[in-house]
Amino acid sequence: MLSKLYQANQQQHVNVEVQASYSGMVSVGAGFKLESSQKTKASNFQKSVTTKTITVGAPPPLNGDASEWASGVKDSPVPMEYKMNSIENLFTEKYMNYLNVSVSNISKQLKNAQSKYCKYLKHLGKLNSCDPVKPGLVLKETVMAYFYKSFRASSFSECIDLCRDDIYCLAATFCTGCTWRHGHYHGCFMYNRSKTERV
Repeated sequence: MLSKLYQANQQQHVNVEVQASYSGMVSVGAGFKLESSQKTKASNFQKSVTTKTITVGAPPPLNGDASEWASGVKDSPVPMEYKMNSIENLFTEKYMNYLNVSVSNISKQLKNAQSKYCKYLKHLGKLNSCDPVKPGLVLKETVMAYFYKSFRASSFSECIDLCRDDIYCLAATFCTGCTWRHGHYHGCFMYNRSKTERV
């Protein structure tokens, strides 16, 4: 809607927000619930605006029917969010345990290649530093009690990433020396303030 038209509507005491809500109901197929005066307002609003539809997944049908589009989305699903992780996290016992490969050797070679590539980018001036992002404080040989969440993690760095992604996580523990015989093997334990202290 052009700002001039919006101001003109405001001067005539036309509630543009109400018209927009009626228009929204019509566009999602709920227009049958509207009274005739509400349908008129919705129609007037739709004539005064330019809309652009951006969809993810199935393209909208030509008739613009939202319920028809929603039923077609299930046939062509698309991820709504991606999360990037370092490739060496794939080459761990968590994912490659049953393959006859040296996961530690592959992971080490990948880290080496990443380090060389980072130094190359730094030399070109595309990066300021190749230092890895580290947590604020690392306590070695420490046990903490009363975790509120636990996950399986392939590495200490993945555990730290899981903690960073959780808004309540203040600290995390990961046993780097545990083997598959230990109960905490690949366990990422998260800690926060007590529930009564949450804001």
